[in-house]
Amino acid sequence: MNLKKLLLNGRVLLLILVIVGSILTIIAQGITYGLDISGGVEITVQLEKPVDQSTMEEVRISLENRLNTLGVKDITLEPWGDQIIKVRVANVTEEEANSIIDTINRQGVFYAEFNGVIFATGADIKRVDQVGYEPREGAWIVPFSISKEAAEKFAQLALGKVNYPVDIFLDPPVNSTLIVSREIYALMNSNEFQFVPDAKPLPQRLKEAFNIDVIPYANQSAEEIAKLAQGKEKVILIRVDGELESSLKNLGIKVEKREPRAGEAADEFIRRVLGLYGPYRLQEGLTTGEPHTELAISIGGSKEDIMAMRQAQVVSVVLRSGSLP
Repeated sequence: MNLKKLLLNGRVLLLILVIVGSILTIIAQGITYGLDISGGVEITVQLEKPVDQSTMEEVRISLENRLNTLGVKDITLEPWGDQIIKVRVANVTEEEANSIIDTINRQGVFYAEFNGVIFATGADIKRVDQVGYEPREGAWIVPFSISKEAAEKFAQLALGKVNYPVDIFLDPPVNSTLIVSREIYALMNSNEFQFVPDAKPLPQRLKEAFNIDVIPYANQSAEEIAKLAQGKEKVILIRVDGELESSLKNLGIKVEKREPRAGEAADEFIRRVLGLYGPYRLQEGLTTGEPHTELAISIGGSKEDIMAMRQAQVVSVVLRSGSLP
């Protein structure tokens, strides 16, 4: 299989399965708040049309991962028949419930970004071919095609930039201000997300591509942060303790708070908050300035690796959904 690969570096692409969010358009049909003492919400989600069991599972996983970026715990999704998914969430505030509903009502938005520039969206995924195994690379391969316009744009951006990071996002917090702990800020600026010294660090890429400001918390007052966040849709507090959340809300600022889950590594926590899948190292073959519309994603593993095979199949389904309206 002689295919140019857009993404590599051996990182298993488990999280890429939510590139475009839902496989089909989904609609929140109604909500009922739980009457138990803990409080909760149930949302009935109806797909645009009936689907088979396999596709329903892909929709469920996709929606679950989109909701996970909100940082809400105790979310369960249960398929009912061939067109319904029940979403149940316990221990949520009214504000959190509204965020969940907004996320369900909004189809996931996919972006591919390189060095601070968006070069493709879901509409640029034109074709996805059958998943296959490539023994010479020891990987499952998902071949796909992007638009000529996206390929030409990417070719210009990637010229001479071997090993630079390529980022894939689903529903990033566009036009927002992130107030992050110093530890998180240092990690976001580290080689974990940059790879090579000449590449732009992740916070700079976020700023240039999505107008996301990343600011390390250094005991700034709520008033100072409100000033920094002027013109932004919201402020997201990331591993920042104290009374800052309530103080900002008292100033009329829309605020969300994110904390890592039990056992969640700091780098995966960052990816979840940002809706980031990657970054992935750029191969030399795509840095010549020549456009390539035929690309592939490789998922490392043996031919007997059922998990790797299933991940590749999920990637294939998700990429196909990228061309849906």
